[in-house]
Amino acid sequence: MRRRLASIFFLTCCAALPQFSPASTTPAIAHSRPSPSRSAAITAKIKANLAKAQLPGLARVHLDTNRHGVVRLTGTVPDKAIASQILAIAQGTEGVEAVRNGMTVRHWERATH
Repeated sequence: MRRRLASIFFLTCCAALPQFSPASTTPAIAHSRPSPSRSAAITAKIKANLAKAQLPGLARVHLDTNRHGVVRLTGTVPDKAIASQILAIAQGTEGVEAVRNGMTVRHWERATH
């Protein structure tokens, strides 16, 4: 019985050894999970870049970033040119892996005040 337990312990340790070896070729970062704060940071960067652009209709555009850096844009915009600019800004933001466009183009009257 002791010999069997010792064999199991030995095999378990040997199986775990490559994970802790300094000669491992796999970087430790490859096994880490993306953090939720990463998505919040990416969202904040995109919103700041969009605010700098001062495009009309931004109040009707919503964006959501998942923990993998994929951005989803939804809402309505007044024309295709503005939609294209919003997409370009989102795609050009650091940390963005992909952009999913769910925006629709709807022409609306601008309030004149």
